[in-house]
Amino acid sequence: MSLKDKKFADVYFCGDEDDGHAKKNKWFKTWRPSEYDAEDDDNDQYWYSIDKNGKVYIPSQSNASKLAYGVKYKLKDAKLEAQNSGATIEFTKKNVNSKSYFFNQDGEMLSQFIEVSADNLGADSGLKAGMYYFGGDDDGSMKTGSQSVKDDNGDSYKFFFENKTTGNTKGLGITGNKSGYLYFKGLLIKADDYKYQLATITDENGVEHTFIVNKNGSIQKNRVDYKEDNEVLFTTKNLPKDAFVTDSTAWKYSLKDGLTVEDDITTPIDIYDVMPQN
Repeated sequence: MSLKDKKFADVYFCGDEDDGHAKKNKWFKTWRPSEYDAEDDDNDQYWYSIDKNGKVYIPSQSNASKLAYGVKYKLKDAKLEAQNSGATIEFTKKNVNSKSYFFNQDGEMLSQFIEVSADNLGADSGLKAGMYYFGGDDDGSMKTGSQSVKDDNGDSYKFFFENKTTGNTKGLGITGNKSGYLYFKGLLIKADDYKYQLATITDENGVEHTFIVNKNGSIQKNRVDYKEDNEVLFTTKNLPKDAFVTDSTAWKYSLKDGLTVEDDITTPIDIYDVMPQN
């Protein structure tokens, strides 16, 4: 039974058969109504939010302008892996106790990574298309600023999500230059196989932006020989003095359009090695 399909006017949670009291102003974790069996541990449980009047929050389907759509991901084995076979899910953003959450059409709190699609994005959704992070399965609150996320192997990956509240960008994974470091959909892009490597990001208009980064993800902007163990990996000494972009925020210190770096030793960073390509 889907709460969305049943179109209930209001939904309340009154505990199990030995309880019966309507819960108010709290979170609760339980099985879906169609799977409600306390003795069945095979079914997943989900978090729901109850307001001060005891109503379980179920997003309204009558106001399409507040709806958003996207795909859920989880960081597993060094890669963001699409959940539910990559199926598109419908959700609504809602603030609970001054924190932002995503709830699906049945009122289930979402968690992990959600990539919001630009397709059918409601004008009043309060969101921009892109990647967001909501912590672990028992967290669900929208994350901002610098975040360190571990995959199922215990390896950590650094991310940065917008902390500004203007323009519906709060929580959006940064792409491009942020404080001198390179990010793609929030993930810190850094050299791995060599001390310095090139990384190219294609923007939403199809324009490519190439950066030089080191093993910390710091963007390099000097016209020098980039060396490792006294070996020149590649050089920018032959480029013009104004080779790097300076009049852009996101693409600051990328190579200007038409300029290239001859690199016969290193390999470019695969920005899709961890993040999804869509």
